[in-house]
Amino acid sequence: MVRRGGDWNCNQVVPADWIATSWTLRTRSPSSGDRYGYGWFLTRIGGHGAAYGRGYGGQLLVVGPDLGLTMTAISDPDRPARSRGYFGDLMAVIDIAARVAAGAS
Repeated sequence: MVRRGGDWNCNQVVPADWIATSWTLRTRSPSSGDRYGYGWFLTRIGGHGAAYGRGYGGQLLVVGPDLGLTMTAISDPDRPARSRGYFGDLMAVIDIAARVAAGAS
């Protein structure tokens, strides 16, 4: 639904302008350096713009509208996922998956 601008089954359940607003740069994360909007981190995967929500232990929801991708990762809830360690490894795997899906391996 988010990847499709708030549309679900031909019903606008969240205004498209709110999705766009929430994906507008507001600040930067001091730990990852990624841009941050309203509730979404803003980054690039597979060479395309993407947004992600992040939970403890490497839980992720990644949305790449240009690629037509929505990806999730459920990970170790007992392991802190620091930006430059475990979390960075997870994002690298997601980046590779996005490149393969886009045919740019």
